Amino acid sequence: MYNQRLLSRQGHIPSLDGIRAVSIALVLVGHLAGTPNFLNRESLSWAGDVGALGVRVFFVISGYLITRLLMAEHERYGGISLARFFLRRTFRIFPAFYAFLAVLAVGQGFGWISLTRADFFRAATYTINYFPGRSWEVGHLWSLAVEEQFYLLWPALLVLAGKDRAFRIAAGTVLLSPIVRIVILLWIPELRPGLGEAFHTVADPLATGCLLAGWERWIAARPGWKDWLRSARSAWLPVAPLLLNMVPGTKLGVLFTQSAQNLVIAGAILRLVWFPDTPLGRFLNWSPVRFVGLLSYSLYLWQQIFLNRKGLEIWHQFPLNLAAAVGCGLASYYLIERPFLAWRETWETRWLGVRTGNK
Repeated sequence: MYNQRLLSRQGHIPSLDGIRAVSIALVLVGHLAGTPNFLNRESLSWAGDVGALGVRVFFVISGYLITRLLMAEHERYGGISLARFFLRRTFRIFPAFYAFLAVLAVGQGFGWISLTRADFFRAATYTINYFPGRSWEVGHLWSLAVEEQFYLLWPALLVLAGKDRAFRIAAGTVLLSPIVRIVILLWIPELRPGLGEAFHTVADPLATGCLLAGWERWIAARPGWKDWLRSARSAWLPVAPLLLNMVPGTKLGVLFTQSAQNLVIAGAILRLVWFPDTPLGRFLNWSPVRFVGLLSYSLYLWQQIFLNRKGLEIWHQFPLNLAAAVGCGLASYYLIERPFLAWRETWETRWLGVRTGNK
């Protein structure tokens, strides 16, 4: 089948782990800026908020990959099992996430960090994206809350509303989200602190990824589109998101630039997934780069407590802060992520007789 032909022998979609690596690199650079011994924030201001760009790429990837997996399941079994999906997400997301929160609680007990009960509660319930006044150490968890809310909504929408209606709703989300943002920016000042973090203001990159997966077969059936994506004429797509990121954050940008970023990110994903033999594709599929992509979830969890530009301790200074973040990310990946993913595969193979996906 079409979905399965795009999978590598190891069950991974070509280039996707490498794109994740680029995403986490953007986040790390954005958070490193301004920490002692690293570049100051002003020296990188020409590129815009690269950390936010990295998160946006993550969102488009998530929408694309989750939809690909759900559609492949529907083709293979004639339906989508929400129980199977949620159990897979539980094994994938929860262990490393709640282990991170447990370590934060220990740090709080020893007085190494200062968090409120509200910080812990909102983080643990994946609602922290609706509470802008949070502590730095859990500030990044807003994006994981958005992802978790997406996991709850999108598969259920596919099952309950049906594929065609669900994709129409996704298309409507892409069109309406910029309007929601500009309305809040202009006329609802009390909601402005959550702009770009509350789910209803940032759902469109996820929806763009969903549509990319839903329309991928249609695009593949049109030789003109495939030829264009394969050719040098589309080589600009992977750098276009960064170029758009340099556009100043005006009202016009809120209305149009972010949507344009989502579209060119989607186009870049399609080019790099379909044609991984380009020079950039070969780099993204290089084993060390792919490994960074595999590490990206744990690394994203842990980087925030070390890449703190207001921190005075030695572990907040470059390069020790980056080394500490990578070290904790590696520990989380090997001691928590991989064992739980192995248990997940064992569970699926033993009780369901299937192995699916690469996330």
